[in-house]
Amino acid sequence: MRQEKRLAFIAEGLPIVLLSARGFWSAAKALKNHPREAAVLEGFSLEEAAKILILVDMVRCPRKQLSARIGTMVGWFYDHLARLIYAEATTVSGRPMWIICAAPSSICARPIT
Repeated sequence: MRQEKRLAFIAEGLPIVLLSARGFWSAAKALKNHPREAAVLEGFSLEEAAKILILVDMVRCPRKQLSARIGTMVGWFYDHLARLIYAEATTVSGRPMWIICAAPSSICARPIT
């Protein structure tokens, strides 16, 4: 898929995935008297949010490396465990763990201090 089409496709999907994550989260909060079921819905919400992070990384991936990495990233998008690991790796106690900074020649990530 050409870059322009890929970016448009991802841009179209991001709000859909966000609505899904918010919907699961809202449903979980509505089940205060059913903590087990609420936890399941919170897990779904977390996985949907991780999909957003994966899509953002697909956009951020340098063009020269994209063909070698896109298959793996798509695999993460559809893999439950990979999404949970992705979400866990980017949060600590519900707060973002990493800050993304754009350097003139590259993109870097560093821990929030």
